[in-house]
Amino acid sequence: MEILHSQAVLGLFGVLTVYFIAEFVAVAFKLWTPQSRLKTLDDEQLRGWRINQAVMVLGMAVLWLGLLLGGLVTAKLYWLALPGAAVYAVFKARMMKKYPYIDPATVQKSGKKKKKK
Repeated sequence: MEILHSQAVLGLFGVLTVYFIAEFVAVAFKLWTPQSRLKTLDDEQLRGWRINQAVMVLGMAVLWLGLLLGGLVTAKLYWLALPGAAVYAVFKARMMKKYPYIDPATVQKSGKKKKKK
């Protein structure tokens, strides 16, 4: 348990927490979307993908925040990581099932989806 309280590990937990919070803000406020998703999803699907991605990333942020606070404040806060991990797992599974990765080059070659301009 001592390793979880080391400065290096707590620093890593802090960096990961900040990273996932920044990613949540970027996805939730439409500041960032992967080009592959822009090219392969229509507007309705893209909206659903953004919501799913935002919740999934928020779950990851809560997981790392729980580990960070558990190491800094009290060991009882390690329990905060469990709901974060559960939310992440559920929404990651949903993401893989509902919005699988499709190579944009393959879609363009097949001619199935044409982007409205």
